[in-house]
Amino acid sequence: MKKQIFPALTFLMAVVAVVFSFSAAKGPQKQYEFKIVTTVESVIPAGIGRSRLITSNANGKLDEEKLKNFFSITGINFKNIVENDQKISGKLSNMYAEGWELYDVVSGVYGSSAPGEIGGGSNTGIFIIRYLFRKEK
Repeated sequence: MKKQIFPALTFLMAVVAVVFSFSAAKGPQKQYEFKIVTTVESVIPAGIGRSRLITSNANGKLDEEKLKNFFSITGINFKNIVENDQKISGKLSNMYAEGWELYDVVSGVYGSSAPGEIGGGSNTGIFIIRYLFRKEK
């Protein structure tokens, strides 16, 4: 009986040693801090909507910059879109320069239709993009 226990015990000790060596080689987990940049771009015409570039962090600090709406009184305003793109890309470039890594991007759209209409007609809606950044502590 002793002869059977010794090989099994040796094998078990070898498995435990291998498991511990892999977990020790992995090292400690990296710690990150996160910051979120959110763009909210309105499709309400004539500047009535509130388009913003919002930056927040874990401490609740909020920085808000105005963006232009997608539409003016006459329709879609490509100049506004270009200006928004420049502001957003400038913000993202600054984040990289400060050592932040873009970790994830999530987008969403909200729009409502007037009763009985398919595909819209009430001129309300927003485009939201959230940029999640992280930086090693």
